[in-house]
Amino acid sequence: MKYTYLLGLLAVLFLAGCEDLEDTYEDYVGDGPVRYLAKCTSVEVLSGWNRLIVSWENKLDPNREAILVHCEADGYLYDTVLDANATSCIIRGLADATYSVSVAARDKAGNTSLTNDEVRSGRPYTLSHEGVQGYTRGIVKHIFLGDNLVLFMGTKTDKMLEFVVHYTGTDGKRYDYDVYSEGLNTIFLRGVKASEPVVLTRKGLLEEGPDVIPFPDVTLETNVVTMAGDFSGYLQERYGNVDVNRTNLELDYDLSSIEDILYFKDLKKLELGKNRYYGKTKKMSAISVAANRKRAEECIAFMQEVIGLEVVNYGSHYGAFGIPAETPELPQDLVLMDTEGFTVENSIEGSAPDFESYMLLDNDPTSLWETVLEKGERRIYDLTIDMKEVREVKGLKIVQADVSTSVRNYLPNAITIYVSEDGKTWTNPCSIAECRLGVCVGETKLLNFTSPRNARYIRLTVKDTYYGSGSNMRAGCVLGDVLPF
Repeated sequence: MKYTYLLGLLAVLFLAGCEDLEDTYEDYVGDGPVRYLAKCTSVEVLSGWNRLIVSWENKLDPNREAILVHCEADGYLYDTVLDANATSCIIRGLADATYSVSVAARDKAGNTSLTNDEVRSGRPYTLSHEGVQGYTRGIVKHIFLGDNLVLFMGTKTDKMLEFVVHYTGTDGKRYDYDVYSEGLNTIFLRGVKASEPVVLTRKGLLEEGPDVIPFPDVTLETNVVTMAGDFSGYLQERYGNVDVNRTNLELDYDLSSIEDILYFKDLKKLELGKNRYYGKTKKMSAISVAANRKRAEECIAFMQEVIGLEVVNYGSHYGAFGIPAETPELPQDLVLMDTEGFTVENSIEGSAPDFESYMLLDNDPTSLWETVLEKGERRIYDLTIDMKEVREVKGLKIVQADVSTSVRNYLPNAITIYVSEDGKTWTNPCSIAECRLGVCVGETKLLNFTSPRNARYIRLTVKDTYYGSGSNMRAGCVLGDVLPF
């Protein structure tokens, strides 16, 4: 009897508990189950000029009454309500910022679909955007030569739509020149009034953006000098400065281009290869890239036309430019020191086992300082000449080895010089740290110090040259003569 009574009591309690649970659930869900609108998917945001272009896909849902596009960033908030079937939106007038963009479907009651995994970001192109500020000028370099303008052009891409130079001619008329209209790498504009602004306007596309962007105007400055590194380096080595007011200019060594002669508006005479002392039969190209050789020819011809430049070409080093002259000979007044008793010390012991001091000091480039060829890393050698007493030195005659065997592949192309009176304090007597050497067999370089120096010791630093490939590659160095004067 007691057992039956307990079961009945448990049943009553269970029914009472179920009724309370039902009430709680109904309070939680409201009047029934929640139904969400179908999401807008495949949301994409493209950057435009002061705007964002948003696109998406709609899923079938009869309860969708509108589309809500939400855009915000750093205090900026843009909400746009569109027709229920819209699949794109343009948000205009945006400041420079990175915006979060979401797209949601909305029903009559104002409920929206979920957007938690469809939020995208976008940044419009504005004048502050680094892509706009750093957009190519198309013109790699420009040089004014009197009332003439030379433009060196970069490669045009399909995103570079309109590049026009606007200038006033010496006749007082205004001109607009499309710099890519003729497909020229070098453009020579004659009769440009340099005292009036010359302005480049540009239009083009950025990355995947669909808008044609009017980039900021660029005024071409008249007094800017932007020389190639090897050209300015050569001037520093040859003259101790980079002075574009020279009336005479000597170019002797390999250069990527000689277009920078256009900066020398007062130049009267250009001498090519005047200070290269090698055999008359030696032929060597100073400008190896065909396009640069063509540009050099054009620039020289332009200067001959505009300022009457005289060009003298010694030997065949620079090709057929200008008036041909005989291969130069060493100056008649060059007085070399008597090197009797001088010694040479090599910093890497055993690297040149057959070398004796006289071989570098005998004015005979067929007797050599020659290292053993190695497979390892490039070695750096200090060759120290001891002149036994302090002497006044104005410079050095440095001669490459005169050889016909494979040793010729190990001629050094540069040398560093230091001098000292006591062997403890060293100074560089040259205008730059490392001086260039011609790499023709038996070629002589007269290396003039910036001023005469009192010295007992002369230290020469040269490096191995690599030759060969793969397992056959070797490093070595060979030098003919070094004679002070």
